[in-house]
Amino acid sequence: AGMSLLLSSLAGANLIHDVGYMESGYTSSLDLLVMADEMISSIKRVLKGVTVSPEHLALDLLDSVGPGGNFLANPHTVKHFREEFYLSKLFDRKSYTAWVADGAKTFKDHCNDKLHGLLGSHLPQELPEDVVRKVREIVTRVDEKRKKSMV
Repeated sequence: AGMSLLLSSLAGANLIHDVGYMESGYTSSLDLLVMADEMISSIKRVLKGVTVSPEHLALDLLDSVGPGGNFLANPHTVKHFREEFYLSKLFDRKSYTAWVADGAKTFKDHCNDKLHGLLGSHLPQELPEDVVRKVREIVTRVDEKRKKSMV
């Protein structure tokens, strides 16, 4: 899934369908859908590239701080550093010891937790009654045609 998303994105696709599907679309996985969403966010950040501008290069700041200086506490760094990183909410970057101490949850575990959170909290927007009625009419017509063709 990750390679498919990456290669499609690098080829310039701006719509990648069937995310979360496996087996040529015969099988779907909500866990895979959450995983793919995380990968898509990461890929989008990589494809965004690095901004090269006088403001982002900050050559005056480089000169003023100098070699071996500390840029981390500088207001310019504080203002811009979040733009250049993608911090995953699902990939765990702890040390092995800290990861084990924190329950040794895998990427799949984190995705499944997010999935259950989404399923537990999502409230779909209700369709207007006229739309519901029209959909029911269509389903009824299709069912009737199917029953007739089975006879």
